[in-house]
Amino acid sequence: MPIKPILLSLLFCPLVFAQTPKPAGPPPTLKSVLLAQLRSTHNKAEWFVPVNTAVAGLTPEQARWIPKSEGPKNPAPEDHSGGMLAYHLLYWNNAALTQLKGEKASTTSDNTETFNKFDATN
Repeated sequence: MPIKPILLSLLFCPLVFAQTPKPAGPPPTLKSVLLAQLRSTHNKAEWFVPVNTAVAGLTPEQARWIPKSEGPKNPAPEDHSGGMLAYHLLYWNNAALTQLKGEKASTTSDNTETFNKFDATN
């Protein structure tokens, strides 16, 4: 009977070694992680649709359209158009990218500017 356990362990031994993860190159750096996330979120539709894909074919009229607040649970004093939201995201993405490059980002103290400078003619 002692031969069976030895044979079984020899039989399954290659499976254990086959499942051991092998290092895939050098450990990731902060820069490599950030670049991978940038590609994942801005060039591919992995987490969400990239902005350029989301606004493709959007007309200036559609970009200016502002939905109206409805009901007591949504008394938003300022609703925003799709164009205003896209401009807001672009503003803060540019500010973050400038800081990551080590440059001084000129940000506004009034966040409403990040929505209200949207121009549907561009």
